[in-house]
Amino acid sequence: MSKKYALIEGYGKMIVPVSMLEKIANECYIGRTEYSDGRDVLIEVLPVGRVEMLDQQDINDARAQMELSR
Repeated sequence: MSKKYALIEGYGKMIVPVSMLEKIANECYIGRTEYSDGRDVLIEVLPVGRVEMLDQQDINDARAQMELSR
């Protein structure tokens, strides 16, 4: 059986194993920053947004496309 992944959308997108999803959704945030006085400053904290399910073939296909684009 192939490993399942979740695509989590917020400020950026992160792919994580589904086995980690509940902990991430319950305990993590999406942060937004602005560059000010020479450093990134946290200006917004949001809960995890939309979650889309992916499988190993999606990951493999994306990696293959990246190689073809080089």
